[in-house]
Amino acid sequence: MRLFNNAKASVVYITNVAVRRDAFTLNLTEQPQGAGSGIVWDDKGHIVTNYHVIDKANQLKVSFLPNKGGVQNQKTYDAAIVGFDDDKDIAVLQVNDPEALREMKPLVIGTSGDSMVGQRVFAIGNPFGLDHTLTTGIISGLGREIHLALTLHTLSLARGRLFACVYFSRSGCASLARSLLLC
Repeated sequence: MRLFNNAKASVVYITNVAVRRDAFTLNLTEQPQGAGSGIVWDDKGHIVTNYHVIDKANQLKVSFLPNKGGVQNQKTYDAAIVGFDDDKDIAVLQVNDPEALREMKPLVIGTSGDSMVGQRVFAIGNPFGLDHTLTTGIISGLGREIHLALTLHTLSLARGRLFACVYFSRSGCASLARSLLLC
């Protein structure tokens, strides 16, 4: 419980907004075209997420829990893309709003160098922007890279839009989950 409560304020909800022209009125409208979770990387406003969350975005919005209050006090801020690697499915965003910078809580970053098969891990996400999720598992293998284009679905994380910070039991966030294989 302590791990979840300490980390959840650092897990954000990202909305990928497309600007589209209405065919009848020719007015521009904003429409969400994707969403996912991310983590507050540092106190300079950097957010790390998956590339597929921000792909083809006209505008990005980042929502997170404030230092005081719950989901009802959640605030949303504009974000810009700093960089990405679509092959590795990772992206870095920047939030510059002074209020957001005061409220953001960077996640403690750990290491995966001493990971072992069978070690417990925890994945924390914010799949729908309503509240946070926690799922747990074990490390089933090390040194693997998956080269398949699959859309995986789990009920504990957002369907088709997977992102979670994988926590190791004794350290901080050490991995960003982009695919989870459940047997």
